[in-house]
Amino acid sequence: MKALVRSAPDQVGHYREALRRDFWFSCGYCNLAESEACGKGFQVDHYQPVERMPELDREYTNLHWSCQPCNVKKSDLPEDPERLQGYRFFCADHDDPEEHFGPGANVERIVSKTEKVGRYSLEVLDLNRRLLREVRKLRQRLYASEQTITLGLRSLQSVKLDSLPRETRLRFLEIRRDLSAASRAALEDETELLVKTLAHSALLDPDPEAKEHTAARREFLQQIRARVPST
Repeated sequence: MKALVRSAPDQVGHYREALRRDFWFSCGYCNLAESEACGKGFQVDHYQPVERMPELDREYTNLHWSCQPCNVKKSDLPEDPERLQGYRFFCADHDDPEEHFGPGANVERIVSKTEKVGRYSLEVLDLNRRLLREVRKLRQRLYASEQTITLGLRSLQSVKLDSLPRETRLRFLEIRRDLSAASRAALEDETELLVKTLAHSALLDPDPEAKEHTAARREFLQQIRARVPST
């Protein structure tokens, strides 16, 4: 699996949206997508806590897109004694999830393959909490549906012309050829776009009227304060 590829936002105020895109609109720790969480409860997380490393407060490579539960559970951990022993959280920038995690006995749960990264992340972040288990079950159902569709397309490819009525053979060949060509040409380019679109939640998009509302709110407060005598 490829490591996370980061963009290079040129302004601090742009970090949030860049993080969302770079992390595929998903939590960098539990992989929960914004859409799966109803678009609520995602935050910018400092991988290395700023209390320990304040110089990394605005360092983009130290910022992760995180769901609120993971961010709260992560807190300022690991503490120094643990950190000095090599314990740390999974980092999408350079860690392969398949190296540290694997499927459990059922599709709902994952297990750790490593101690100081995999198990530490799994236990501290509670990566088998109920919401994540339900999400994994849903993903498995969607995957099974996709496999059924794929099987149908393969069946279409295997149909023999001589088994079809003569008057339909030419049209069948045209349809099958067009489907095959379109699938091959679009699959690679469309896959990334499709995944990002499905993971994206409009509830977390920037509000185009936010500045206007902020200015109006500030003006209203100023008017109220002007009418109220100071004490």
